[in-house]
Formats: sequence, structure tokens, C-alpha cells
Amino acid sequence: MKIKHFQGYGSVNAKREALYDDALVVHVWGLHEYGLELNDEYDVFNWLVRRFDKRRTDYSEIAEVTTKDYYERDSKGLDVEHCLYYIRFRHPPVCKCA
Repeated sequence: MKIKHFQGYGSVNAKREALYDDALVVHVWGLHEYGLELNDEYDVFNWLVRRFDKRRTDYSEIAEVTTKDYYERDSKGLDVEHCLYYIRFRHPPVCKCA
């Protein structure tokens, strides 16, 4: 899916790769002058977690954000940036069941 870049302009691609009770893995790729790697927990929460794990309600639930940033050449010969986000949470999501 296309999402707006964390800088507020332009767009990149993003896909949820895995969702666990205590972690979320998101793959982001594309070209942007500010890059794709973001390590601030508050910003990662608002940019990715709110979109890909709606069970989470507060950025303070994040225990750790680890990224793996790399480049791959596409079919047009362009080097496209990829960033894998491994987001670990302090506890499983709270069930708001009746």
C-alpha cells in the first residue's frame, strides 16, 4: 500500500510482514530525499503502528524499534531504499472484549 512519508510529503510503499502479540514487522520501500529510516518511538508509532496494528493505542507500549536499511536495484536500474522495522512491545495488547 502507498503511505505518506513521515516528513509529511511524498509517498512510499509499506507492507505489514508479521504481526504477533508482542511485535510488529513492517517493510517500507521507495525513494525519498529524507530516507526511510526512523528510530523515534513516538514517530514510528504515529507513522506505522497506528496503521498496521490498530490494537495499540499509545506509543509508550513500544519497548524497542530496530531497523534494517538496505538498497536493491529495481527493473529500471534505480537503487531503491528498503527498510524493515522490527517493533517490539512491552506487553500483549489489552483485549477490550465485553
